[in-house]
Amino acid sequence: MALVKCSECTTEISDQAKACPKCGAPLEVSRRHISTKTGSPWLLVFGILGGLFLFAFLLTAIFDTKENIPVIKAAINYLDSQVIIANKEPVDLRDCFISIQQERSDTGIYRIHHVDIKLRESKILDAELFVNGDSERFNPYKYAPKLIMLECDTANGKRSGGRSFQ
Repeated sequence: MALVKCSECTTEISDQAKACPKCGAPLEVSRRHISTKTGSPWLLVFGILGGLFLFAFLLTAIFDTKENIPVIKAAINYLDSQVIIANKEPVDLRDCFISIQQERSDTGIYRIHHVDIKLRESKILDAELFVNGDSERFNPYKYAPKLIMLECDTANGKRSGGRSFQ
């Protein structure tokens, strides 16, 4: 039960009363049936679903490690069967993992591990040094690289980058 003011004499009366006990003015029907509802039940359903969606999105953004690895600042080139990587980070790149994917992906990805690239240094690597899981060497004279990827440790954590060759 709530108290409302009479529209004639401004006396506070019960919202359940049909008329003002002081002046006898009838209480307006809209004041007698004050709704405590703030909106449609659909609004509540959509609000809860939207909140759950936002919560799931935030959890995915926080815990998705693929998205949390910053992009490395390095120039990656391929010229005359050599992979050329120029460090553009303000720190040394340590323990780099470099991979080549060739035009034909049926033989897999060729990798080389544990490469260090100092600050403002360029590293030139022969493509024939890269091997796949079957210990086969990359043949730069038979296929050109389709993609070269780089993942390194820095003083600021892991970083990755790559370059596609079409």
